[in-house]
Amino acid sequence: MDELIKDLEEGAGEKGELLAEIVYERADSLEEMLELLEDMGMEGIKVDFVGDKEDPEEIVITVETTVTVEFYEENPEVKEEMGFTEPACELEQALFRKLAELKYDKSMEIEETKCQLAGDDICKFRIVPKE
Repeated sequence: MDELIKDLEEGAGEKGELLAEIVYERADSLEEMLELLEDMGMEGIKVDFVGDKEDPEEIVITVETTVTVEFYEENPEVKEEMGFTEPACELEQALFRKLAELKYDKSMEIEETKCQLAGDDICKFRIVPKE
């Protein structure tokens, strides 16, 4: 079991970036992107922009349920074994960062500031352009 979890976690960033490319190619708008993400199993996604929506200073994304959280909720023995104490939604971090990079054609940084796996009520991501 430990090797399986390790493999899942190590590949999460790459899988998130690949998913971002697929979502970006298939969606013509933010609304369509959110629909595709909800079809993947994410629930309650909200996107807020700081500054101009076409060139934001910051993007804040909140999610009621991520794919990662759903996996660990469906596998409580694995969640308990992992003992999460800090944000852990690596797939979603890579997915949201890459979507922002594709949309705005610039390098972005992302931080998960709240995570359900670490005991928060939502997962919250903050995306900013790299300086």
